[in-house]
Amino acid sequence: PEAPELFEPHPILGAFHIPGARAIWTREGTALVEINAAGLRDRYVSVTNPAGAIRVLVLGDSIVEALQVPLEATFVKVLERSLGRWHLDHRVEVINGGVSGFGTAQEYLFLTHYGLAYQPDLVVLSFTVGNDVRNNSEKLERYPSTPFFTVRDGRLVRSARPFYHETFWKRVLRRDSHLYLFLMRRRAVVEQGLRRWTSDETMPADLNVYSAAAGAAWDEAWAITERLLGEIASAGRAAHAGLVVVAVPDPPQVYPETLRNVLRGQPVPSGWDLDLPQKRLREIAKRMGVPFVDLLPCFRAAARTRQDPLYFGFNGHLTEEGHRVVAAVLLQAIQGRRLLPSGRTPPAPERAPLPDACRAA
Repeated sequence: PEAPELFEPHPILGAFHIPGARAIWTREGTALVEINAAGLRDRYVSVTNPAGAIRVLVLGDSIVEALQVPLEATFVKVLERSLGRWHLDHRVEVINGGVSGFGTAQEYLFLTHYGLAYQPDLVVLSFTVGNDVRNNSEKLERYPSTPFFTVRDGRLVRSARPFYHETFWKRVLRRDSHLYLFLMRRRAVVEQGLRRWTSDETMPADLNVYSAAAGAAWDEAWAITERLLGEIASAGRAAHAGLVVVAVPDPPQVYPETLRNVLRGQPVPSGWDLDLPQKRLREIAKRMGVPFVDLLPCFRAAARTRQDPLYFGFNGHLTEEGHRVVAAVLLQAIQGRRLLPSGRTPPAPERAPLPDACRAA
């Protein structure tokens, strides 16, 4: 039988987890996935905080959600354990707010409608370099069930494009029919393959994120992204929550052979800068006055020195080793920049020390 569905249409976020859903994930790894009553891939977390725990809310897409690995192996929970050893006199809760397909717009909407109710002390926004800029653009995004924003007269304006509507019978079939899920998932795989092999593009459109001359649509997508990040920072400040932006590298930035495969034998276009997304994000974070963590130098160093791969091969999601590296760098950033109250004891690492390049992240 097909694994049960984990997602459903959502009137605010476009799509969201089905509260209480449970399935075994078998693509890019194997893991038991359990969605809590609030629709998060996490253990039960009380919205109120009666124990006065130190709380960190992590926003992001499938990188944070991490269906490919057990929950306790995600960087969210590795970080939670490390911070717990640092704060022996306080309970520490790191909340997984990641959902597959989310862009910065959905992360902003989730934060303002649901996330801030958890009263986080710190918000960690995980920015996936490979697709988040495209996700934020109505002109570039391929999926119709996403809420969009545009910039008009210097203001961020919600797009009026309607969301995907699900009929009653389709909802019933999606929730209860293994045959329906089997056919729909195989159809999606076939359509994806046909689009790839019949396309006249010499390279995937997402790779335009590395070009400073990708065109007006990409310039607009970056402008929308900056405004959305600014709104997230403002919402956090109003709720007395700090913010740190973390740039998660794309596999072609870390493994050269991956880039050659993605380009399908084509030479790297002139004028490309594989570090360009991180440079732009660093400038945006500087203008907003929020901390920025660049994982790229650390990932490149770890890829050279560690035998275990940092990514799965299919869609570039993080392996358990990749999650450990992210958690270790985030812990260093939180300690070094004093993003949370100082702890009493230094936490012991869960794995061998990181390469020296990680300290500069």
